[in-house]
Amino acid sequence: LAQVASIKTHSDFSLRSWSLSKQLAMAKLGEEKVSQDGAPKPPTVLELLGIAGDFSHLTRSDPFHVRKLGSTYRTEIRAGITTFLAMAYILPVNSGMLSIAIPGLKEELVCATALSACVGCILMGVLSNYPFMLAPGMGTNAFFTFSVVLGRGLPWQAALAAVFVAANIFVLLSVTGLRTLMVRLFPAGIKDSIGAGVGLFLAFIAFQSAEGMGISIANPATLVALNPLGADEYDAAKIWLSLVVLMVTAALFAMKMPGAPLIGIIFGTAVCWIEGAARGEAGSVFGYPFGSKGDRSVFGFHIYVPQGVVAAPSIA
Repeated sequence: LAQVASIKTHSDFSLRSWSLSKQLAMAKLGEEKVSQDGAPKPPTVLELLGIAGDFSHLTRSDPFHVRKLGSTYRTEIRAGITTFLAMAYILPVNSGMLSIAIPGLKEELVCATALSACVGCILMGVLSNYPFMLAPGMGTNAFFTFSVVLGRGLPWQAALAAVFVAANIFVLLSVTGLRTLMVRLFPAGIKDSIGAGVGLFLAFIAFQSAEGMGISIANPATLVALNPLGADEYDAAKIWLSLVVLMVTAALFAMKMPGAPLIGIIFGTAVCWIEGAARGEAGSVFGYPFGSKGDRSVFGFHIYVPQGVVAAPSIA
């Protein structure tokens, strides 16, 4: 949930929706704590454990209590699209990192990442009525790849079996309520610092060249260095476009423009697509990967120009 908390901050709509859902949860809690004669009603054991079921939001008249919370379905749909686009980086980043330990299955890893995020998001909305986007967490995939598989030499099949066992332990902790009790034992400062730490980790990933902005590069002396931004550098155009998109999004945020992240994403995508379609792969300055220096013979060289609207994933 620490990653989810950092992800949801990408969207002002998702924050507003989260706030409204939180108000509903507090209202429910207040109603349950007061009996008919007005006397305080103590919470039940299931409420204390965090496993008390409540599906009152699944109604035909007002699904998910959208109108009751003062929101609109248009706002919620826009918030969902914005948050999806803001967190869609997990598809290439997670699959790319895991493909280092699991070679030859990049497309299957992309599909598995998308399916797990889809199931998690649906369950979060249906079971809890909270607009939290769920996806595979950053940090754990790095630990799986570099510490477990590459560092300790464990076969990736055995490592995935360990992940399966750990997932079942988490499910057991959740259904028994022990997870809620464990979370309540952490001081508020530690819980806040976890969210901030994960946010900084995601920002650092975004600055790197692997599916990111390419601002930072590896340096043997200082570990991290600034990527050259001179006019004679091929990668500079991509970095400057990323910075422009970031500034446009930040300016729209400051102006309290609805859908600021979505507008920024659409702006950057449109510029990249138009330039690629107009100049083609031979003349585009937005060629990937970083470090190719425009050499079209480099393995994996490509530009981002849509080839279609829908494509079937490979899960063979």
